[in-house]
Amino acid sequence: MRMLRSNLDSDFQQVGQRMRDRTDWRYYVKRYPWLAAGIAAAVGFAAVPRRIQKVAPDLETLTRLAKEEKLVVAPKSKASEPKGLGAQLFALAATGVARAAMGYMTGKAGELSGKMAQENQQSTSEESDTPNYSRPK
Repeated sequence: MRMLRSNLDSDFQQVGQRMRDRTDWRYYVKRYPWLAAGIAAAVGFAAVPRRIQKVAPDLETLTRLAKEEKLVVAPKSKASEPKGLGAQLFALAATGVARAAMGYMTGKAGELSGKMAQENQQSTSEESDTPNYSRPK
């Protein structure tokens, strides 16, 4: 019986390890590297948006589309206009400055709250013998 139990324990451990391997994506990448690379390339290709084809129709095509009620005119969004290098550099610098300022303010707020907590702890330890009654206003 002891031998049977030890065999069952080792069998369960092997089955558990196989199941962990089968549910881990790293197992498949190690076992099938070319297939994993192909799948990654296909997913990457599918994730990249396609370029919009701009069409410059002539007057006849425009009139035909307008008569068939298939003509859609949408205003151009200002957000899609490409920015110049200077505007992009300014936006990058402004973002960096804003992050640095936020980090500085967060650090100072942490220091202040730490000092307040320390003072509160000291005041409660000094007054631990006396009961803390609040005064009516």
